Amino acid sequence: MEISHRDRILEVLPLIGIQPKCLRYYHEAFTHRSFKIENDWPYQDNERLEFIGDSILQSTVSLFLMEQYFYAPQGDLTILRAMFVRTETLTAITMKYNLHKAFLMSKGEQPIAEKFCGLYKKAKPYKLRYEPYCGLFEALVAAHYYDCGSTCTTKWVRQLFSDVFQELEKEKYVKDPKTRLQELTRKLYGSEPKYTTRLTPESPKYGFFSKVFVNDKYLGCGYGKSKKESQKCAAQSVLQKGENLI
Repeated sequence: MEISHRDRILEVLPLIGIQPKCLRYYHEAFTHRSFKIENDWPYQDNERLEFIGDSILQSTVSLFLMEQYFYAPQGDLTILRAMFVRTETLTAITMKYNLHKAFLMSKGEQPIAEKFCGLYKKAKPYKLRYEPYCGLFEALVAAHYYDCGSTCTTKWVRQLFSDVFQELEKEKYVKDPKTRLQELTRKLYGSEPKYTTRLTPESPKYGFFSKVFVNDKYLGCGYGKSKKESQKCAAQSVLQKGENLI
């Protein structure tokens, strides 16, 4: 099993631009918890590496966004980072580079993974999510870090995300807040935001009060002298804060 797994790892790593020095880290990265429970396997599962990889991705993407969007407010940066590191994006990277072919899973989990792969082939990129495949990529980032060092890993992650970076660099911050929020919720949730608006007789100074939701999840609110203005203010408040979108 170990020899077979080694061969599969060495087959997929070059596809994603990795020349390994120590395979032990990668054996762990490509071992799902369910496989470790069912088998007498000399390596740990990938959960600890997944924890470290998530932190590395968060910091690397944050630094990149600060450099690329120097004048963007914190709320926009938070939303953009969430789009880079969300489960759908990391799942898509795993599928794009065939990393799942070297992933060890239990007999019970394997059919679920195979079913997902079938669905993924028919779907648009970045639309479907599968937690084990997201965790696999995060663990791989950590394995690369321990194997090659922080400088090499940062450079590798930036190169790997170049396609996603280029796509997001096309976003314009001068768009109407409602338009920008609509585009972001489509990417993050696959749905458009919905607004509820009412008069505020107790506060005639403000006129109208709007709340904005996506898939019944509350995102934020705002006031305005007109219905349109209150909805625009609600959308802007969500974009500025950003936390509720994640």
